[in-house]
Amino acid sequence: MKSFKYTYFILLLFTYTLVNGQSDSTEREKHIKADSVERLNYVINGRNRFTIFVFASRFSNGILYGGNRNLLYYPISPINVGLGFTHKWIGGSFSLVAAEINKGKFEGNYNLNIQINAYARKIGADLVYSVNNGYYGANYKSFLDLNLNGASKELPYYNVKMERLTLNFVRIFNGQRYSLNAPLVQGEIQKKTSSSFLINAALSGAFTKNGDSLYIPAPLLPLFEGNTILKQAYFYSFSIMPGYGVTWVIRKKFFVGLVPSFGPSFQYHHLQTREGEEDNFTVSYKILGRFGAGFHSERWTCGLSLLVDAENYPLKHNTHFLNNVGKIYFRIGYKFNVPKWAEKYSRLMDKYQGKVEQTLPLHWH
Repeated sequence: MKSFKYTYFILLLFTYTLVNGQSDSTEREKHIKADSVERLNYVINGRNRFTIFVFASRFSNGILYGGNRNLLYYPISPINVGLGFTHKWIGGSFSLVAAEINKGKFEGNYNLNIQINAYARKIGADLVYSVNNGYYGANYKSFLDLNLNGASKELPYYNVKMERLTLNFVRIFNGQRYSLNAPLVQGEIQKKTSSSFLINAALSGAFTKNGDSLYIPAPLLPLFEGNTILKQAYFYSFSIMPGYGVTWVIRKKFFVGLVPSFGPSFQYHHLQTREGEEDNFTVSYKILGRFGAGFHSERWTCGLSLLVDAENYPLKHNTHFLNNVGKIYFRIGYKFNVPKWAEKYSRLMDKYQGKVEQTLPLHWH
C-alpha cells in the first residue's frame, strides 16, 4: 500500500511538472511573439538586403601630451577613402586610400583604419583598429612667441607612431523599440523615435613611440621641467561606461541618433621615459561618443557618422597622455538583394542571433 502511495505521489509530481513546464513554454512563446510584434512597430529589419557603401573619412588619431604645457599632435594623413558593408546585425569599413597633407615634408608615414560593428537587438560589439605613423605639431607655433633657443619657425613633423585596438561590448536594455544598428550601421531603419539605456564594457591596448627621440622636442624641454618625458609606452585598459542612446525620426526617412557614454578606466602602463623604465597601475576615465544622421530609401542610404573614443592615461609628475581615436565620415550606399547562394548563410545569422539573445532578458525584470 505504501509503495502504491509513493508511486501515486511521484506520478502526480511528474504530471504537475510537465503541465507547468508546458505552461511556462507557452507563456515564453507568447512573450517572444509579443516582443517581435512590438519591435516591428518601431524597427524595420533589412533582412533580405546587403548594403555596400563608399565613404570619405576625416579621422583624428590625435595625441595631447599635457604637463606644464599642452602639446598637440595630429596625423599627417587625416583623410581616408574606403569601402564598407552592412547586412543584418553586422557592418564594417576599411580605409583604402589616404590623402597626405603637406606632401614631401615627412617620409615614411602610413595609416590604417578598420572598424567592425555588430549590433543585434539586445547586445552589440565594436572593433576599432587604428595605426598612424607620422605626426605634426598642431600647436607648435604658439610656442614661438616665447623665443626659445633652437626653436625652428617651420611647422615640425615627427616620427611618432600611435597604434590602438579597442573591443567594446554593449548591452541594450530596450531592444524591442530601440535599434542601435539604425543610426550607426544603417542596417536597420528606426520607424519611430525611441531610446534606451546602455552599458559598455571595453578592452583596449595601445602602443606609442617617438622614433626620433623624446615626445617633447628639444627646444621645448625647459617648459616641461619636472614632468614625465616619454619615449614610448604600452597602455592596457578595461572600462565600464554607462550610456544612453536616442534616435529621432524625422518625416519617416530621415533620422538623427546620439549615443554618449562615459565611465572609469582601469589601466596598466609600461613606460620608457628619459629616466628609465617603469610599470604603473592607475584609474582614469574613458569617453565613448557616437553620432549618426542620415536618410533611408528603398534602395539607397546615406549618412554622416561621428566617433569619439578618447582615453586619458595619467603619467607621474603631473603629466598625462590623452589619445582620441575619433573620426567623422560620410557614406553613401546601395542595398542589394542577398544572392541565392548566400541565403543559407544569411539564415544562420538569424539562428545564432536568436540563440544568444534568448539567454538574456528583454527588460530589467
